[in-house]
Amino acid sequence: MVLSHLNQLKSEFEMRLHSICLNVAKGIGLDIYDLEYKTTRPPLLRIYIFDTNSDTATIEDCVRFDEALTPFIESEEWIPKGITLEVSSPGIYRTIKTLYHFQRALNKVISVTTNVRLDQQYAPELPKRFRGGFKVKGKLLEVKEDENMISMQLDDKNISIKFDDIKRANVDLD
Repeated sequence: MVLSHLNQLKSEFEMRLHSICLNVAKGIGLDIYDLEYKTTRPPLLRIYIFDTNSDTATIEDCVRFDEALTPFIESEEWIPKGITLEVSSPGIYRTIKTLYHFQRALNKVISVTTNVRLDQQYAPELPKRFRGGFKVKGKLLEVKEDENMISMQLDDKNISIKFDDIKRANVDLD
C-alpha cells in the first residue's frame, strides 16, 4: 500500500500535472501533499497543499495557489478544457499513502488499518486491547524505508508494521 511520493501517480499525465503544481506551490512558499486526478465529466483535479512551517493551509493559501495555477491550467494544450480545480488543505485527519506522508507524520499519533489480523502477525509485542483486530492507534516513531516498515508506540509497547500489511493509515488526534 505504501508508495513512494511519485509512484502513487498513475500516468505520465498525472506526473506532468504534479510537476506544474509543485513548481507553482514552491513559487509561492507552499508544498504539495497529494494530488488526485479523476477522469469524470468534467475532469477533476484535486490538489492538497500545505505550508511546511505550519503543516496546514489556510483559505488564503488555497486562493493564492488557485490563482497562481489557473493560468497554467488554461494555457497548457494537453490539459483537458473545462477541468474542475479543487484546492484544499490535507486536513487534520490527513490520509497517509506514501513514504513521504509517513515521514511527515513522524512523532504524531496515527491510525493504521492492516490487511492481516494483528494477533496473527504481531501477537508477542502487541498490547492485548489490539489483539484480534485490524486497527491500531499510536505514535509513529520511525519510518524504516530500507526494511519496508514503520515503528509505532502502542500503549507501553513498540511494534513494527510492514508496509505490505498496511491497508490504510491516517493522522489521528491524541
